[in-house]
Amino acid sequence: MQPCTPESSYFATPNFLDFIFDFQSIIDIPIMVFGAYCIMFKTPQKMNTVKFLMLNLHAWNAAFVLCFSFLLTPYILLPMMACYSLGAIDAPIMTVYLSLTCLAGSSASLLLIYENRYFTLFGKNYYWRKLRKTVLFFICALVPTFPLPLYLHLPNQENARVQVSEQLGDSCLQPFQYTDRKMFVLSFDKSVLYSLVPGIGIAFTGFGAFSFLTIVNLWFGKTSLVSSKTMKLQKQFAMGIIIQSVFVTIIVMLPSVAFAWTIFGWYHNQALNNFIMIVLAQYGIGSTIVMISVHKPYRDIIIDKLCRCPCLPKSNTNTCHNSFIVMLP
Repeated sequence: MQPCTPESSYFATPNFLDFIFDFQSIIDIPIMVFGAYCIMFKTPQKMNTVKFLMLNLHAWNAAFVLCFSFLLTPYILLPMMACYSLGAIDAPIMTVYLSLTCLAGSSASLLLIYENRYFTLFGKNYYWRKLRKTVLFFICALVPTFPLPLYLHLPNQENARVQVSEQLGDSCLQPFQYTDRKMFVLSFDKSVLYSLVPGIGIAFTGFGAFSFLTIVNLWFGKTSLVSSKTMKLQKQFAMGIIIQSVFVTIIVMLPSVAFAWTIFGWYHNQALNNFIMIVLAQYGIGSTIVMISVHKPYRDIIIDKLCRCPCLPKSNTNTCHNSFIVMLP
């Protein structure tokens, strides 16, 4: 590992991470509640077939916010696969597992939405109808088992904590004031991360296959079981889901790449570690904000509330609506 220099920056401290996560929790709650309200009461009737799946996706995102930001709050010590839990409960073995499971559940829920759109619109008369129940059961079963390989060879925690402290050294470790919290060490073997590759590969393969089939059939297919008006609505919904998928992929891939780079490059920078966790914490709330922004029925609620603001003269209401329509087609 590259030699450490003492970090005096506030950004490298556990206090900074704890403050950011506490502050974000205040913002997360109303936005997540509003997202659930939009799905339950503002989803168009023609999209009722996907309403439950949207709510399921939102529930997994909310669960991730609860587990990762509130219960866990991981102060991670990369390049060692170790962390302190600064969250509401000091049970990192459980909360790390739950956080990873919620990420897997969110990915599976998004995949189910893609599959539902393809099957509802185009796939009922094809071979997929015979295979889908088995495949969907496999995807759902993969969610709680996705993180389990990481836990197959947990080291003795007392010995592992001593080893982490020795390998990082006093110059790398920040003064830790949370004396009631104990370090959790996942593994000293980097290769355990490869156990996540099959699950990630299945998710990306599913996203790619169903998004490609849906896009090709929506924009280039000649036959469909729905009217042209409904088809237009389906295209808008598909574009919204694609944008939401791109966002969540980026918000997961960026910290994942940084995570892997620090581990396999054996590099320690505690401020960077904190920001990796902060970026990952935006997954749930970011996905909700994107969902509200890109889906027109939900977006119209925000536009209507903004245009009805008491600070805006009534004569400017139509102008306000038209401005948003131009900006957000």
